[in-house]
Amino acid sequence: MYKHIILFKFQSSVSKAEALELLHQLGDLKDKIPGIIKYSYGINDGDNAHNSGFEYAFVMEFSSKKDRDAYQINDHHQTFINERLNSALSEAIVFDMVVAEEER
Repeated sequence: MYKHIILFKFQSSVSKAEALELLHQLGDLKDKIPGIIKYSYGINDGDNAHNSGFEYAFVMEFSSKKDRDAYQINDHHQTFINERLNSALSEAIVFDMVVAEEER
């Protein structure tokens, strides 16, 4: 299993509803791009002071790094990032990992 994790800070002009809609649209790429097993996203609940101001998180799961790599260069992904998401963001952190151990 391979996880693609992104933390987001949106521009101050982007409302909570708009941010969640963009994340929903990002998740909809699952229907257009092979290899995405599942995704989840949400808002930081705010009770952990170590969030460095990041408000939203998005997690995608792939079977392999190869599938994630194919997703990264897919035209649907690139178009969404360049035409919709990038202009709404002020900052993002991406963390990719091979899952060492699954939940028991």
